[in-house]
Amino acid sequence: MNFYTTQMRFGPAATAALMLAVALIPAGCGDEQSTAASAVGGSPRAPRAGSPERRAHAEVRGGGVSRGEARRCRRVLGDFLDATESLGNSVAVGVSYEGYLSAVNHVRASYAETEAGRLPLLCLARVAGPAEAALNAYIEAANAWGECLADASCDPESVEPELRRRWSWASDRVGEAAGGLRALGGGSAGG
Repeated sequence: MNFYTTQMRFGPAATAALMLAVALIPAGCGDEQSTAASAVGGSPRAPRAGSPERRAHAEVRGGGVSRGEARRCRRVLGDFLDATESLGNSVAVGVSYEGYLSAVNHVRASYAETEAGRLPLLCLARVAGPAEAALNAYIEAANAWGECLADASCDPESVEPELRRRWSWASDRVGEAAGGLRALGGGSAGG
């Protein structure tokens, strides 16, 4: 059974929001913008209150997220992060292929339930993106393991170094996501 990596719901959203926020910074940074806008017959327009652009702009200018947004990040991503950490713990102590597939499916289900559109920009960038990258590495490991098991000439021990490398990389991304959540003030992913 081959899995396919996730469809990168968090990565592009974080990138798009970051690009939007960066594009909005010059509009409020000085008289050059006001003068240039006046010269062409317009004036700089501030993003609408409550709009995603306004929230992205506020996050960049303010350097972070509010406590409520940090709690929302934890609430929206909590199950996904917990499932991803649990998968990492399983591979650390040893797991059968069937057990691994079951754990990967659980993480994928948690991922599918997350609502990326409800996440603040910094949550997407610091937490959701690394967690999604970890899931993709776990899926790639499942694919490599499954391909080996499907090939009668493949020795399962021969794929072990690749699995360990992918699992280690995924574990680092899970740690990055948990650290990102702590930095936002949303607590740890494990509790």
